[in-house]
Amino acid sequence: MEGKSIFRSKTFWVNTLAIVISMAGVFGLELNLEAEEQTAIVTTIMGIVNIFLRLTTKEPIKAIASAE
Repeated sequence: MEGKSIFRSKTFWVNTLAIVISMAGVFGLELNLEAEEQTAIVTTIMGIVNIFLRLTTKEPIKAIASAE
């Protein structure tokens, strides 16, 4: 099975967004939350979303470089 490009993966983009949100908090985005609360919220949401995406995945990501 060939697979799809990593850039077509919803999981890749959701996790990229989570990193951006987390880094925004580190660099001063004020959400009126304590750092621990913001981390807990992002982590919990990402865990749920990743489980959902894993269960609905139909096509694997193709290897960027294959060892042939």
